Amino acid sequence: MKKFVCSTAVILAASSVVSAQQTPVSKPASCCFEQGYEICNDTYPAAYNAPARIDVQCSWDIFATASFIYWHVDQEVMQLALPQTYGGAVGQFLIQDFGYKPGFKVGLGINFGHDNWVGFVEYTWLHQITDTGTSTVPSDADYWFVTSWFNSIVRPTTVGSKWRMNIDIVDATLSRPFYQGRKLTILPFGGLRGAWIHQNLKINAVGRWQQIRVATMLSRNHSHNWAVGPRAGLQAHWLLGWGFRFEGDAAASLLYTRFTKVTHAESVNDVTVAFSSFKDYSVVRPMADMGVGIGWGSYFDRQNYHFDLLAAYDFNVMWGQNMIPKTSSRSALTGDNSEATDLHLHGLTVTARFDF
Repeated sequence: MKKFVCSTAVILAASSVVSAQQTPVSKPASCCFEQGYEICNDTYPAAYNAPARIDVQCSWDIFATASFIYWHVDQEVMQLALPQTYGGAVGQFLIQDFGYKPGFKVGLGINFGHDNWVGFVEYTWLHQITDTGTSTVPSDADYWFVTSWFNSIVRPTTVGSKWRMNIDIVDATLSRPFYQGRKLTILPFGGLRGAWIHQNLKINAVGRWQQIRVATMLSRNHSHNWAVGPRAGLQAHWLLGWGFRFEGDAAASLLYTRFTKVTHAESVNDVTVAFSSFKDYSVVRPMADMGVGIGWGSYFDRQNYHFDLLAAYDFNVMWGQNMIPKTSSRSALTGDNSEATDLHLHGLTVTARFDF
């Protein structure tokens, strides 16, 4: 009897051990995860930079973007005239008017199967005209000294100007968005930038020219260039929850730039009295841009599609774009070889993105 009881006890103990080994250990349920948004502690191993691109299901792996831009464009060394008496200068420079103008961007992207890379091509269009209007010389001055835009013997009493600036940019980049933290994603990117910048400045003046007491004078100035070169940058998303995020980005480009034609011409009463130009001038010019904004996005239709909105304020610097003063008559007379000056852009960018 004792042997039977002992045998039974051993069998029951062994069964308990086997049953315990076969019973799965319960784990806390993971949170619902949507790629491109914040993750839980146990979603990925902590050391792995997991992909963070937007990844819709049953899709073409393509996305399209459209942006409305409202940017301010200005350029250095755009002083038009200085009020002057026969005894010297008085007052402040009259400067070309600048302002905010509308434009747009359109883009197309694709998600590659190779290591979760993302390709993106974007076109930026910004064509603007600003008009300074006609300004009469102040009452305490005798005439306008028209800086570098006319010959020194010109002494107008009224000056006006119109500046046309056309900017077209194409960016093509590759990137791999990844998680740097539970609520922080990083998007490093690199690629190429192409740019076409055309500007025209026309200055009208009425006043004395040599022995002519009342003459209509016109200064026409043109600069056309194209540029191409590498571009690299970084974008960061701070995920706030409910689809909202703070976003910041910075990028730089180094472009081979070719000024195909830069001209300066002066006319008096429709007769050309001065002309200078140069063409096919090649140089390397840098560009830089930064932006900050807030966005919102969400998957829908069982993650088959994704929609995103972003409102940002962008800043751009394009070095050495103003080559026009180098062709003016006064620059030729004085041997002015100063550096070309810079072009600046900044303003609001509102972007919509659709992944499908």
